[in-house]
Amino acid sequence: MGYENDEINRRVKIRDVLKRYGGMEPDRKGFCRCPFHGEKTASMKIYDSNDSFYCFGCGQGGNAVNLCAAFCGISYLDALKRIDADFGLNVFRPTSAMERTRQAAKRELEQRRKEQRAAWRKEQYYKLNDFAKELEKMPLSAAVSHDIAYIDRLLDKFRKSENEPFDGVPDDFDADARIAALRTKYREGDADGSS
Repeated sequence: MGYENDEINRRVKIRDVLKRYGGMEPDRKGFCRCPFHGEKTASMKIYDSNDSFYCFGCGQGGNAVNLCAAFCGISYLDALKRIDADFGLNVFRPTSAMERTRQAAKRELEQRRKEQRAAWRKEQYYKLNDFAKELEKMPLSAAVSHDIAYIDRLLDKFRKSENEPFDGVPDDFDADARIAALRTKYREGDADGSS
């Protein structure tokens, strides 16, 4: 109920609730009659600065939802739902127990996938990083220099996608295959005597 409460109190002003359910508007000074006790003189003050009210006659106070509950003679939760429906906010979405279970399972699956992608990304990053260190120890040739730059660009993609959507690095990226291909190139280069 926390999200719904905050959202409704943020979107609906106390003056709107006062007018809709009480059929009244406060005077120039922000006073009106209190729905919590019978009175002839207005003793309830509306505070626009923090969207609340306080009655100097009976001591009741609160927000727009409290006011709706008082006017309608309903509970706080029912007042939240009534405001949601009457003002067309669509904050409350009726869900069955099965739907709540399905949503919880979906959130759990998304979290697990997120953790798996993070672990996969970290593993690929460390493999590339280790290989970059290995390359730096090799005798510098044009091919090695080019491949160091290539690995650096790949590592940059991983670093940039750390806090962003997984756009920087394709899901099917395979550091082992890339490293194996580069090692094969060096072995062939050694066989030719051209490394």
